[in-house]
Parts: sequence; structure tokens; C-alpha cells
Amino acid sequence: MGVAVGCGESSGTDEGLLLARLDRSRAARSFASQAHQLPATLAHGQTVRHRFALTNPTDRTIRLRRAEASKPCCSSIHLESDVLAAGGSTAAEVEWRVGRATGRKATVFTIETDSADDPTIVLKLIADLRADWEVSPAYAGVPRLRVGEAGEVRMTVVSRRDAAEGSGPPDEIESAAPVHARFVEPARPAVAVVEGIREESREVAATLEPSNAIGVRRGTIGFRWKDGRREAWDVSWEVVPHVQAHPSALFLRRGEPATRSVTVRSAGGPIRILGVTGPFLAGRPPTPDVASDVHELSLNLLVPLDADDAAPVVHIATDSERQPSLDVSVVLAPAREKEVDR
Repeated sequence: MGVAVGCGESSGTDEGLLLARLDRSRAARSFASQAHQLPATLAHGQTVRHRFALTNPTDRTIRLRRAEASKPCCSSIHLESDVLAAGGSTAAEVEWRVGRATGRKATVFTIETDSADDPTIVLKLIADLRADWEVSPAYAGVPRLRVGEAGEVRMTVVSRRDAAEGSGPPDEIESAAPVHARFVEPARPAVAVVEGIREESREVAATLEPSNAIGVRRGTIGFRWKDGRREAWDVSWEVVPHVQAHPSALFLRRGEPATRSVTVRSAGGPIRILGVTGPFLAGRPPTPDVASDVHELSLNLLVPLDADDAAPVVHIATDSERQPSLDVSVVLAPAREKEVDR
């Protein structure tokens, strides 16, 4: 008898039955793609079980050599017998630890036989898994805030339960700087029943503190239930400058004159470019006379052959009150080797 050992505790049972039959007229395909669809299942870390019944209507004995789970980390299969007598039947008991995954998921089990017509029996278990709780952001991607500005994001926390498992919505919300979260009124959760599973949702608003540091910031929102259960959800956002230059770095080679274009964009309204300075500028670059959200600059540069390896920058001055200047870094490459006449 073949056994593929997996992981998982036993906390849920499915009593459905699937008959995988040998069809005399189509013996070569009789066990192919046999599948069973579980009903909508609340995923709360449990193990679901299913019993596949295998019937042999032929006049010869079939031996079941080995049974395997495609995901041995979280599923297993056990055969009641490794022999399918002529006209007889046996069963394959499968277990699948669904964890807290959500969506339409499937796991496959295979049984190798000594039958030339049916060398492999394929058993597939399919589940429509619903998380017992989850947070659904009301925004797409990573929120962006400009330097020094606060912001707010909203999300919905959803709790699900069936007749036996699950909790209602969380009763309290916890947070700490740089995130400050609260439930949005009304306090009574919205309720819906989807395929026998009760869904209760509450809207959450999270205020994001201002920051002068450019880059990604993170915070944690905690949810607490009356029964003592606690869950956490991370929120992240990006702090971006009011004025940005693209590209943010110029690659130059020593001893070679170069012309580079730099685009300056303002996210806070029209600005003026007051001047451009830097150690490798060949002359004073022209700057626009009018205010605009976007400025295109053309820079003529020349790096001396004896320039040191310090990290120089091109400095751009603006009339923006929130960001009066920005820098474009310069990356230096060694001079090209000269060809020698022979």
C-alpha cells in the first residue's frame, strides 16, 4: 500500500464522494483528469479531507503501486488497499491543509498502477477558498506623498464565518506612528451572505504622517477581537520630492565633451529654474524665463582627464518654496584608451 506523507492537523472534513471508474470502451482514458469540487470553504488553517472511491469493472486485478501528493508539504494520500480486484473497489483518502490561501486552488494526487491501459490514476481536488479575515485596500499600487505632506488611505477589513468557524468583525483597532488608524462610521458592520458564508466588513481610514525623508515608509495596523484574537496588517507608502529630475544621474567619460538632457518636473505647480551650476558645465546653460510644471534643460559638460573620483553633482536652483533646489549626480567613467599606431 502506497502512502505519501504530508503535513497538517485535522480540523475539517468533506464527506463528498467521487467514483473514478474504469471504462471498458475507453480504458486508456478511464482515470484521466478525475476531479472533485469542494463547496465554498472558509480557510482558517484547517485540513480538509476527501474520499475518492475507485471501482474496477474489468475482469482482471489491477495493482496500485504507489500513491503520491503533488504538494507533499501540505497534502497527503492514503490507499485503503494496494489491490483493485476484478469487479472490486477500494478508496483513496486524501488530506489537504489549505492554510489561509484564498481564491480557486487545486491539488493533485497520482496513483501508479500495473495496468498498461491505465498506468496512472489522476485525482484532483479543487476548492474555492475564502479567507476568514482579510484587508482590501481602496487604492491600487503604492500610495505616494510629497515631502512634508500628510495623507490618508482607506481600506475595508472583512471577516467571514460559517456555521462552525470564523469570527465577526474586529472590535478594536490599534496603530502607532507613523500610521494612525480608525474605524469609519457607522460602527455597525456591513453584512452579506455569499454561498453560505457570512461576510461582515468595516471601513478603516489610516492617516499617514508627513516625512522629510525621501523613500518608502511603513507602518502596522493591528486588529483585536473580543475573544483575544489579534491580527496585523502592514501599510506602506512612498515619499517623493516636490521637484524631481530625470535622469537622476549623468554618466560621463573623462576627456570627452558631452551634451545631456535633463527633465525637471514639479508636482506642486509651476516653478521657475533660477540657475544650474556644477564643476563640469561647459558654459552657463540657458534656463527658461517662464514658470512651468515641466522644464527641459540641455547641459554641455566636459570632465577633465585629471578629475578626481569625488562624487560631483549638477545643482539646479528653483523658486519652489517647498524644494528650492535639487541635485543630479554625476558618475565618472575612465577615459578611453588611445589607439597606438604601429
